Amino acid sequence: LKEARGSDVIHLHVQWLAAIAPALKYLRIPALLTLHADLSNDALSHLIRRFGITLIAISYTQRERIEKRGLKVYDVIYHGIEVEKYPFIKDKEDFLIYVGRIDQSKGTHVAVRIAKKLNEKLVIIGPIADHAYFERYVRPYIDGKNIVYLGEVDFATKVHYLSRAKALLYPVQYEEFFGIVMVEALACGTPIIGFAKGSVKEIITHGITGFLANNEDEMYNYIGLIDKLDVRECRKDAETRFSAQVMTKKYMNVYNRLLEK
Repeated sequence: LKEARGSDVIHLHVQWLAAIAPALKYLRIPALLTLHADLSNDALSHLIRRFGITLIAISYTQRERIEKRGLKVYDVIYHGIEVEKYPFIKDKEDFLIYVGRIDQSKGTHVAVRIAKKLNEKLVIIGPIADHAYFERYVRPYIDGKNIVYLGEVDFATKVHYLSRAKALLYPVQYEEFFGIVMVEALACGTPIIGFAKGSVKEIITHGITGFLANNEDEMYNYIGLIDKLDVRECRKDAETRFSAQVMTKKYMNVYNRLLEK
């Protein structure tokens, strides 16, 4: 709080810091809170409501969830990435990719099952969040040829594979607020095939940058249509909606509006 004196706006990214709202109100410093996850408890909701903390949601899916709790979301601002750091490769190689933590909620088993059914090569990248799940649903199918597990990798390795894959499989099993790897795939010019849940419906433009599937059979069938997509549209969409520059501009607009109050 000592360092907050003299600040124009305080931008919070951690929910528990909302507890400083009374002091910020006393100092007459506007505050906003970007919610990167669900609200942790009712006490926090009460605090936000009482002291009028400006809320930013990271997707419309999240905004809907928050507003069902009686809170008002000031704006929706998608996460942005430095698109220029992601290699764009137009001519793809003949493999699919899954990037993300490995557990049931992310649906790694679905990606494996579809790849096996189609006899497609699948490269898996990500940490093992549930070892029992991995041992049962993923490890038995890893052969180093058709199903390849690379583990956790550095940025350069991730984008090397992500930019060369013909599609990212995103079979998430729940209403996820945001999936940054989808944005990274778009930046690389890689289409996405994902389940039509939560923010997946916001990030994928169906039939343009990928396909929204309602079940495994649809996901299976959409893989055969990947070659019909123009991968340049993926990169264009990342630049237009998900760049760091776009995100920064939107936050600057919010800061200025708060200062005008």
